[in-house]
Amino acid sequence: MNGFETDIRAQSALLRDLLTVNRQDDLLGRAAGLFSPGCPVVFTGMGSSLAAARPAAARVAAAGLWATAAEAGELLHYGLDTLRQGSLVVLVSQSGRSAETVALGRRLRSTGGIRIIAVVNDLASPLAGLADIVVPMHAGTEVTVSTKTFVATFVALNALADALIGISGETVNLALGADLASKLSLLASTPEIARASAVRFSSVQSLVVIGRGPAFSAADYGALILKEAAAFAAEAMFAGSFRHGPIEIAGPATGIVVLAPPGQTQSLCVRLATDTARLGSPTWLLAGPDQGTPNGSRVDALDGLVISDLPDIPEVLAPLLYCVPLQHLAVHLAVMRNRQPGVVERSSKVTDSE
Repeated sequence: MNGFETDIRAQSALLRDLLTVNRQDDLLGRAAGLFSPGCPVVFTGMGSSLAAARPAAARVAAAGLWATAAEAGELLHYGLDTLRQGSLVVLVSQSGRSAETVALGRRLRSTGGIRIIAVVNDLASPLAGLADIVVPMHAGTEVTVSTKTFVATFVALNALADALIGISGETVNLALGADLASKLSLLASTPEIARASAVRFSSVQSLVVIGRGPAFSAADYGALILKEAAAFAAEAMFAGSFRHGPIEIAGPATGIVVLAPPGQTQSLCVRLATDTARLGSPTWLLAGPDQGTPNGSRVDALDGLVISDLPDIPEVLAPLLYCVPLQHLAVHLAVMRNRQPGVVERSSKVTDSE
């Protein structure tokens, strides 16, 4: 077991600590106090930080506030003019040293009139020094690519979203009520859940990881981790967008992963997985209860479709579970390609230049 696999297994203990030990209600309340009614809230970061931010931004927007998630590099060069005085920008970077996010923070600080919250794992980082309020991730040490930091970022940002919309503690209470840490522990210690799909994907040229709603956060993260940890070409797409043209790539050369947690679009995602399998794509459906086999995988009667049943979970928290099988998939595919899982060769843990 290498460092990446060790970090995968460590996620459940981290989550348990985040939910029961590292409560930050007072700090989050002060952070939410930076919000000015009627002004935009922008969640921004790069890579897995942005993936983890998407559901928090969507929740704040669904509560009737002007909120969005944007890539820090694009916002730095093309979107700053959209931010007016009183805007609240949430800058997310586990290292606090990501080049684009730090540069954006410096630009915002020099502009003045814009409130900054930094969500970081390193409180001594440059990004932390630019913020009005710093929200710690409490992810601890991470050996390779993002695993624990994705979990910690997701929890911190959704707790911040709770505070912004006036329901402090909702994310933590939902996770505790669902016994989420135990379910995450079960998945993290079950790498065989991804084995059947990894064998089928070993012959494809690329993967598409598909989700909707909160689950798209896990799809976005998963596609990134497959590229980073296994050097496997992968793209994240919304399920609806995939039907609008890109479905033309379905076939034996393209593997498909569909995330379909319980929620308002689960049946649509399940139907899409069935369709891509019929079109010849090796397809892995990760779904909620009653869609597959608990804690394992089975091959459906429809050739090419592997179905894995994940534990029940509130849809808003789905990324915390649905990211884990994708981490296991990255391990299997890396090994099949004679790579050390999670060990990057052309990049680094911290991207400190544009």
